[in-house]
Parts: sequence; structure tokens; C-alpha cells
Amino acid sequence: MKPTGRYIREIAVFTVGNLVASIVAILVSPHGSVSFTILSIPPFFFVVIVASRMVIIWAKQRFSYEFTMAFLLVSGLRFVLYLLVVLIFAIAFPGKAVGFVIAFFIFYIIYSIFEVSGWLKEFKTK
Repeated sequence: MKPTGRYIREIAVFTVGNLVASIVAILVSPHGSVSFTILSIPPFFFVVIVASRMVIIWAKQRFSYEFTMAFLLVSGLRFVLYLLVVLIFAIAFPGKAVGFVIAFFIFYIIYSIFEVSGWLKEFKTK
């Protein structure tokens, strides 16, 4: 289990696709209904998921953790990070909070499905 360049390329292409879809959503939506802040969400998920994958692999190799234990620990910490990001944004920009939270949740589901399918593919090859 290693952080393959193939997986990083796949998630990078996936992130670019999400950015393009976000730009299209901004352009076709009525003026102001979709904020430009959604463009920051896909790169955020890209960085967090790649870093999480590396930490899981590192913990498994370094400390001989079972995959399940490392995955759950990282997922829990990541969830706390997500809550903090949403909370900080809601406090800093209360007028844009609802749209941001909805977009963040949609991207959370999309990236979670992508991440789990990536792990499943890796386990099927072993």
C-alpha cells in the first residue's frame, strides 16, 4: 500500500472536473445565487484526501496499525477539520454560509465516494 502517482493523478483529474463543473454552475446560475467561494472547496478536498491517504499509509507502515484503525482515526480527525472549516466560514461570512454549507456537503459526499472507491480498487488488486 503506497501513495501511487496513479491515484494522485486520478484525484487531480477528478478535482479539475469538479472545478469545471463549479465554474459552469456559477456561470449558468442566476446572478449571485452561487458564490465564487465554491471554487475553493475542490482543491481543499484534494489536499486533505491526499494528505489523509499518506498519513494512513505512513501509520500502517510505521506503527503497524491495522488499516481499519488508521482509516477511522484519520477519518475522525478529518471530520473535525471539516466541522471547523464550516463553522469558521459561517462565523466569518454569515450571509454566504447556507450556500457554502450546502456546496461543502455536496463535495464531501462526492469526494467520500471517490475516496472509498479508490481504497476498494486498491484492495481488489491485492
